[in-house]
Amino acid sequence: MHSIQYIGPIQSPRNMQYERIIAGEPMPETQRRVWQVKTGAENTGSQGFLDFRLKQSHCSDDTNKNPGLYVAWLGVEPEHEGRGIASQLIGELEEIAAQRGISRVIFTVFSDSARMLRLAEHLGYEQRADLEPIAWRELVGEELAGPIYFEKQINPQDDI
Repeated sequence: MHSIQYIGPIQSPRNMQYERIIAGEPMPETQRRVWQVKTGAENTGSQGFLDFRLKQSHCSDDTNKNPGLYVAWLGVEPEHEGRGIASQLIGELEEIAAQRGISRVIFTVFSDSARMLRLAEHLGYEQRADLEPIAWRELVGEELAGPIYFEKQINPQDDI
């Protein structure tokens, strides 16, 4: 098991509110070796990080408009890949969703990322064709290979 830690709210350069979970020791973002997308927060993990936010609506129809936690960014340093860090970060996010009474976690995988496609399947996420598209070109300034949307239903914890 790797050290997984909830950092809390962060502010992105585009004034989007995110929350961050890290793997490994906290380190300034400027010391990161990879994952060039700069999310604007000081603390990333020395092994990896996951940024997320609450998104109110994800579906293009009216059948499932309940809010979900949306994975905005997920990065693992290359020397730590294949050690289960991404799985642990997503697992922590699922626990946060359950604790907050949120019934689903959603994320996007680009079709050229075989590793993330396998991870989504391994963790029990289902592909969803009806999720609203994200304006990725506007966010990162480049075209990305066909986004595929995944969702997993979470059982919220009851306050007893």
